[in-house]
Amino acid sequence: MDRVERARAAIRQGDASRAMALLESALAENSGNAAAHELLGALHAGHADLGSARSHLERAVELLPSRPESRSLLGNVLKRLGRYEEALAQHGEALRLAPASVAVLSDLASALMAAGELDAALDRFRQAAALGGHVAATHANLGTALQVAGRENEACTAFRAALAIDAENLPALTNLGTCLKRLGQLEEAILVLRRAAQQDPENLDAQWNLALSLLMSGAWTEGWRRFEVRRRLPGFCIEHPGGEAWDGRDLEDGTLLVHAEQGLGDSLQFSRFLPHARRRVRRLVFECQAPLARLFAGVRGVDEVIARGATRPVARANAPLMSLPHLLGEGESLLSVPGPYLWGESDRLASWAHRLSGLQGLKIGIAWQGSPSYKDDASRSIPLSAFAALAAEEGVSLVCLQKKNGLEQLRRSPFASRILDLGEALDPGPDAFVDTLAVLAQLDLVICSDSALAHLAGAAGRPTWLLLPRVPDWRWGLDGDRTPWYPSMRIYRQREAGNWRELFGRVLADLRLDPILGLS
Repeated sequence: MDRVERARAAIRQGDASRAMALLESALAENSGNAAAHELLGALHAGHADLGSARSHLERAVELLPSRPESRSLLGNVLKRLGRYEEALAQHGEALRLAPASVAVLSDLASALMAAGELDAALDRFRQAAALGGHVAATHANLGTALQVAGRENEACTAFRAALAIDAENLPALTNLGTCLKRLGQLEEAILVLRRAAQQDPENLDAQWNLALSLLMSGAWTEGWRRFEVRRRLPGFCIEHPGGEAWDGRDLEDGTLLVHAEQGLGDSLQFSRFLPHARRRVRRLVFECQAPLARLFAGVRGVDEVIARGATRPVARANAPLMSLPHLLGEGESLLSVPGPYLWGESDRLASWAHRLSGLQGLKIGIAWQGSPSYKDDASRSIPLSAFAALAAEEGVSLVCLQKKNGLEQLRRSPFASRILDLGEALDPGPDAFVDTLAVLAQLDLVICSDSALAHLAGAAGRPTWLLLPRVPDWRWGLDGDRTPWYPSMRIYRQREAGNWRELFGRVLADLRLDPILGLS
């Protein structure tokens, strides 16, 4: 058995180090050994040493240009390096050499998807699935591409095809559950994601989507418990300040440091739990995002507010803000707050009352877009054009509460003159929402998309009509026009995905009929 075959045997036994040593030895003896270069390149790629992988695979292709496997491996490495044009060239040549290879087709499709050529990627994934109809992975790969394209129903079909071949295919199981969640089919989503999580307890994707599905369905106690998996997910603003992690027990002789996480809206929403936590500790310090520090300065249940990045006080224990409902352990009873828990500053209230005193009729604040960095912003944000019928309504004064993102729509809107743009006077400087909170107090109603503004209006107890996509974020559930989070909020839900026009028809009808708002 030569060194390359012995290296393959070592790989099968899980001994990559020995395999590498054997291949290096083989190349020292014969630097023109294409098989050794290919296998060593694949091993380096598996260890994320992409530079070495590329070097060996380029040599393998040079030595044996007619071998499609070397070209596909090289294409995969180039894709990971972000060199998409070169990757596609290698995959294209590999496909020319092996037009009926499922593996080559799949690799080409993955490179196309990484390069942003989604339609072409879907075509290649479909070809791979047709050729390898008995291989679960080909259907799972197609499903993943369809999922990226937002074609959830078709993706579910592909994942089910994969599971019909291999009922334990974990990627297909996990992604099917995620698709079902996005489609709002929560009962089946929870069953599927439970299976995936039980099959592999370290499958964080399944655990996370199971938590969100449970919360969306209103299974708060289990949902909050499983929501803790976010502490292990990359990309979450979970601080680890040191000291003891709070488990919810009484700290009669100590300070609890609660630190904010995720977005501004999350902090506005979850700050309601601070007074409940304060009852269990001698002192509570809340560390929030710097733009919110002024807003939270007078919030109930907090002894001190500090901005993220400031020097932290010595604390006996710490907890992330969004872990409080789990740590407090009181289920849905903590969600509802009987009245407002954020208030405007008196001088700002007086100033904005004077500035807006000339507005006539029903005064409605509007906002239509959240942060584009949020992964589902495309579905939750509303085109300003959808507000056209509201802008045309007699007896209404519209006030723009939108900041930054989305204002370009206002500048080119044909009904911009019907909307009062407060411009730079609204929350200039580093502090968020200080002026907005005072403006809200001057309005009869807020109509907005799912963004931080909705949470601000709800926390301030202002009448708010929240406009949601057909399947919204987990916190709003799937049905009902009320929410336990904010008693002053009414929810309007899309009946058909993407159809804001029909939703606004209901909004206008209710405005005309509402005896308190009094448009009719």
